[in-house]
Amino acid sequence: MNSISPFRVATAAARSLSRRLPSPAAAMTTKSTTQTLLPRSRFYSSSSSSAEPERKSFIKVFGRPIFKVALMAIFTYQLAYYGWLRLEQNETRGVLNDTIADLETRIAELERAKGNTKKA
Repeated sequence: MNSISPFRVATAAARSLSRRLPSPAAAMTTKSTTQTLLPRSRFYSSSSSSAEPERKSFIKVFGRPIFKVALMAIFTYQLAYYGWLRLEQNETRGVLNDTIADLETRIAELERAKGNTKKA
């Protein structure tokens, strides 16, 4: 009967593992040490830490256009507000000028009526 010694099995397993995995010294000398030392990330998993890079990339990509649109909206609002305020001011000034002119004519009429009553 052919029997395999346990020593030979352990030696063969150690050799096969050493062929697959680089030695720690070899891993330190290679340029991409992060690939051999860090585990691969799973892109299909749902974790809370993956939301943060998406938010940062969204802000990085769309931050400037959103800021420009908001700035233009504020500018447009201020321009429309100034124009509306100016129109209201002109209207109020016109109403007040009409009221003042009306009061001046009434004062002039009353002074004439008062002068006529003294002469009589």
